[in-house]
Amino acid sequence: MPEEPQDVTPNPTDGSQDVNSQSNLDRQIDIQNQAPPLPTEPIFSQPTTAAAPISESMADQANSYYTTPKKSKKILPKGLMIALIAAVFIGGGSYAAYSWYENPQKVVTDSLMNIVTSKTSIYSATLTSEQDSDNKFVIDVTLKKPAEPVFGLDAKLTYNYQGESYVVKGAAQSDNDGNLYVKFDQLAELTAKVKDELAVGLVNFKKTTDAIDKLVQKIDGKWINISAKDLSDYIDDASETQTCTNDAIKKFQGDKNQIKEITDLYNDNQFIVVHKQLGLKSGKYDFMLKSDGAKLDNFVKGLSDTKIYKALHKCNSSFEISPDDIVANEDASEDGTIEVWIDMWSHQLTKINLESKAGSSKTSLMIVPQFNQNFKINKPSSSITLKQLESYLKDITDAYTQDVSAFYSKYDTYSDL
Repeated sequence: MPEEPQDVTPNPTDGSQDVNSQSNLDRQIDIQNQAPPLPTEPIFSQPTTAAAPISESMADQANSYYTTPKKSKKILPKGLMIALIAAVFIGGGSYAAYSWYENPQKVVTDSLMNIVTSKTSIYSATLTSEQDSDNKFVIDVTLKKPAEPVFGLDAKLTYNYQGESYVVKGAAQSDNDGNLYVKFDQLAELTAKVKDELAVGLVNFKKTTDAIDKLVQKIDGKWINISAKDLSDYIDDASETQTCTNDAIKKFQGDKNQIKEITDLYNDNQFIVVHKQLGLKSGKYDFMLKSDGAKLDNFVKGLSDTKIYKALHKCNSSFEISPDDIVANEDASEDGTIEVWIDMWSHQLTKINLESKAGSSKTSLMIVPQFNQNFKINKPSSSITLKQLESYLKDITDAYTQDVSAFYSKYDTYSDL
């Protein structure tokens, strides 16, 4: 018969140890490393004075806690195993997809394709040219392009010269019938300032200055309608050309195959290249760009085979694009830079900044685009015809002729001047 197991509980009074106590200690250490954290409160309290013998029940309680559990195979549930495997593969795949989606060249290419495929667009631009501290002009422009083949434009020109500032505002828009409308604002303020500065020279041109004032009163802040028929009087087939062009553009915007022609052509010839990565700020990628001359040439050559190019060329035979007309910015030098900001999620272009230097002169162009906004361009309710404008201008030329004639009539010969 096998012997009964011996009680190996250590006796605290005499300090003796069982021969298996060391192996029990090893087991205890292993269990502590594998098991959940031990209770925060001790299993049995420490004596406040002299050590007292541990009762059998207390010893049994301690040994039962530290007894080595039986080894058993632990198999994860099938559903949990599948979830873990899926997490590994999906997680790794997501990272790979994210890395591909955020590839700098792809980000830039997507932003350009979004321009082509956008239904509407608004471009707010500021062009600044500074020759020196006394000679600077700034043009602020907002160009709106709705879904229809029309456009709207607002502009402001500010010219600073030798401490004086000259400002004029203007606007232009078209309609579905091929008519063009233009408008000038703040002409009265501009002409008054010019007259003050040229007062001495205008003394003998009273009729001319009066005619100019009348013209300003008639056209300042008013739309001038240049109809398709008016254009045809000055340019042969202008009306037919404009109508044909509008129809071609409208058809292109609604034809996915034509759009795909352009996007595929660019994807095969990505001539806009990331030159420098300048970081990520406020959810926008900042890139410095340059162009690949060889790919740009191939892209321009390929345009001649697209449906939209053929349609536009058919409308106007003078409409041609040649690689010789395009200059590639391959060097991306400090004298000329192109910097763009692109949204990291939508890959929509959010800002463009171009700068160039030539000696002491500096030129910069900043463009802030918006895409797929809902807006309409309303046709002006009233306008001046081009024929009316011609009659106003004729009044000025007639007045100028009279002033010149009166000026020279004061003298018998030119030698008396």
